[in-house]
Amino acid sequence: MAAVIFIGDEVTAQGFRLAGATTRVPAKETVGETFAAALGEAELVLITADAASGLDADGLADAVRLASPL
Repeated sequence: MAAVIFIGDEVTAQGFRLAGATTRVPAKETVGETFAAALGEAELVLITADAASGLDADGLADAVRLASPL
């Protein structure tokens, strides 16, 4: 299980890779699937606002509500 997964653009992902995070740079149409998979794989999922704009608002709210610790 990855400790941290970052989802976003390639340039920002490079910085997170240097910090030891696993990164995903999905196409706009696959952000939802990438996000759902990351939630099951990592203790912490970080996503840029631009990438998150392609997500279902209810699904994103559910993920935030289920985060532990709050």
